[in-house]
Order: sequence, then C-alpha cells, then structure tokens
Amino acid sequence: SAPTDAERRSPLHPSNLAYVIYTSGSTGAPKGVAVSHDAIADHLIGFGAGEVIGAEDRLVQTSSVSFDASMFEIFCTLAVGATLVVPKPGAVHDIAYMAELLVRRRVTVMHMVPTLLSTLLMVPEVKQWTMLRTVPVGGEAFSGEVADAFTTNFDAALSNNYGPTEAVVAATHHPITTPQGNTVVPIGTPNTNVAAYLLDPGLRLVPDGVVGEIYLGGTQLARGYLGRPMLTATRFVADPFTPGARLYRTGDLARRNPDGDLEFVGRADEQVKVRGFRIELGEVEAGL
Repeated sequence: SAPTDAERRSPLHPSNLAYVIYTSGSTGAPKGVAVSHDAIADHLIGFGAGEVIGAEDRLVQTSSVSFDASMFEIFCTLAVGATLVVPKPGAVHDIAYMAELLVRRRVTVMHMVPTLLSTLLMVPEVKQWTMLRTVPVGGEAFSGEVADAFTTNFDAALSNNYGPTEAVVAATHHPITTPQGNTVVPIGTPNTNVAAYLLDPGLRLVPDGVVGEIYLGGTQLARGYLGRPMLTATRFVADPFTPGARLYRTGDLARRNPDGDLEFVGRADEQVKVRGFRIELGEVEAGL
C-alpha cells in the first residue's frame, strides 16, 4: 500500500531528489545531474500545456533511461492517460523492426534525435506511417534538409527542441511550419516557465543578432551536480535579473534572429555531441 510520511525516514517533499542522470565530465569523471520532483513535474506540466501529447495518443519510447528525454516519453505519456509503446531492447538499431512496430502499434507520437530521423526517412516503410501526429526532435543540431524531407512526406507536426539535462529534458522549442532549406533549424523560444538569456562574459544581455552564451532559468533547473559543490557553483550562477533565483550556464552559443528565435551557433568549450550524447573531449583525453 502507499506509504505515509510516518512510515518514511522523513516527510516527502516536491524538492526531494527524483533522479540522477550522468553526463560526460571534462576531468574524466562523469558528473551526476541531480533533479528534483518539482523540476521534472514542472516540465511535464509545461509540455502538457503545449498539447504535445493527449490521452488518445500512442507514443513509442526511443530513449534509453540514461537519457532524460525518457522522462518525457514515459511520464508525460502516462500522466495524460496516453499509451506507451515499449519496443524491444536496442530497437533503434533495428530500423526494419522500428518501421514495422510503428505501423502495427499505430504510433502517433515519436521523439527522436535528428540522426535517427534522417536514417528512418531512408526506409521504404516510412510511407506507411500515416498515423504519426507529432514528432518532437532534439538532442543535436537539426539539419534543415532533414526537416524538409520529413515535412514533404508527412502532415505530422514537427518541432525542434533544445535543453541540457541540467535544465530538464527541453527548455526551448521551435515548431517547423515553413521550408528550412540549407540551414540549421532554430532552437526557438523558451517553454512554459523557462527563461532563456543570451549573455556576454560579464552576464550582460547581448543585442539581437549578436552571439552570446545561453543561460537558462526557471523552476525546472536541476539542483546541481551530485557531490560536486564547486562544479555546481561554476555552472549554476546567481540570476542577475531575478533576485534569489539561479541561472544555468549552458556553454552553448547562440544568436537571436529577427523572428525572436534562438539560432544555435556552437560551443564555448570543447564539448561535442555524438548521436545526442554529450561528450567532453577532456574525458576522452583522460581515458587515453
């Protein structure tokens, strides 16, 4: 039966730790991102408010539980009463299986990294996915050519989503409604209850069109890095615009275009992305 606070070691609060996800560390030791219940709940509520998924949807889980996008796939789906389709282990490496699964289970929502979407678009069975309604994409830079290839073949809503683990799953989104051409798709505007600033090294706002570092704020920030107070202090800084609040320094560089959307430019350090996973080159160096 459901335990009560009297039976727990201490009362349960929304600020308690919900999960820890490890990501690459520049010193060779992975760092654990500690996320509270209220932070992930705030994200799921924000995504629900955006009507990404509804009770009639069927979402296929494509993310490993070591990737925080799985928190959205599992808990947002179950929270709204939708159906979660769980594929066999390693399914994303079996493209023929995934193509058949989407048809057989009549999947309507599928989250994926751009690399996977690009691969799936080359499969002949892709033409049978007429039931797809929503495809959120994120985890790495999204090529405009891949986005156009999708929108040419499907009527489903396509969006580009951005957010480091420290800001919980996704912090910004960009609905793709026009041809993108030979560009990188913008990462868009902040989600519900998220603040996104482009700042210079002195934490001053940069003008539109000028490259700055992305700082994220709001209620869905992680607590910090588990057992790493010094590292937490360097990445989670005081918010100069909201007294008592914090900002997460992402290390990502971007500019704001005339439409108000953020355009990803690159990194301020040596971090790279490999199929959606963050890799610090310092960790590779330490391993060698």
